[in-house]
Amino acid sequence: MKAQDMTQRYRKFKRSWGMWYAFDNVTGNSVSLKTRVKAEAETKVAAMNETERQPSINLGLAKVYLNATDPKLATRTWQEVMEHLVAKKTDETKQRWETAIKAMLARHRINAERGLRSAEQVETRLLEISDLKRFVAGADVFSRQSDGTTIAAQYAKQGITLRAANTDQVNGWAEVMQGLGEVAGPPAKYGGDEPEGGVIVRPTLFIHQRCGRLIETLPALQHDPNRPEDVLKVDADEDGVGGDDAADCLRYLVATKTRTITQRKLRGL
Repeated sequence: MKAQDMTQRYRKFKRSWGMWYAFDNVTGNSVSLKTRVKAEAETKVAAMNETERQPSINLGLAKVYLNATDPKLATRTWQEVMEHLVAKKTDETKQRWETAIKAMLARHRINAERGLRSAEQVETRLLEISDLKRFVAGADVFSRQSDGTTIAAQYAKQGITLRAANTDQVNGWAEVMQGLGEVAGPPAKYGGDEPEGGVIVRPTLFIHQRCGRLIETLPALQHDPNRPEDVLKVDADEDGVGGDDAADCLRYLVATKTRTITQRKLRGL
């Protein structure tokens, strides 16, 4: 087996369908390089590793290029960005967008009147435990180890309370499918089978572009031939590449409901 250079954070590898990917030796995630040409893949991976080695220099270069492209960046505020985003919206849609954007800025503690380049707001803003609403995990993290402790207890010491996830696979995948929505085929006038075509069930589950591993995993899922209503389990290889763990995490999150307590006063008893 060819030894991997672990001094580099990223390394390239080729999928069976010919597309080159970059594998992150730190997180275990992989991302498509969007090329089938080896030389292009090598150039992109080299740039990624160079950025990792000299982050401050590359950040400075990025600012120089960005300022040259958009001279007003230094003085533009988040309020101006908000106004530009909702400028073409009308009525209730405009109100929803304005409310959602203000809520997003509040979550990230960003003052809309301050500049986009505020180092305090943008460059040093780190994700905090308080930003996350809930944590769910598989049953194995609650199993006692040889020393009597559990993985869940170790997380609890760090201020993270884990809840047992609903691991019902069939119903869990059904909820994921429902959340992603359903789109009809093309209408009959374009050669399809649907009278009108278009959306049948509107999506309620949205995935951020930063979830690269999940976005890569979902389209590759297949039905289990022995249990068509379930998804075929795929494990990662010996290098930790592949597998469907990211999709399982999504299923855990969607299938596990938030606990709510409703208090009512009973009358007439």
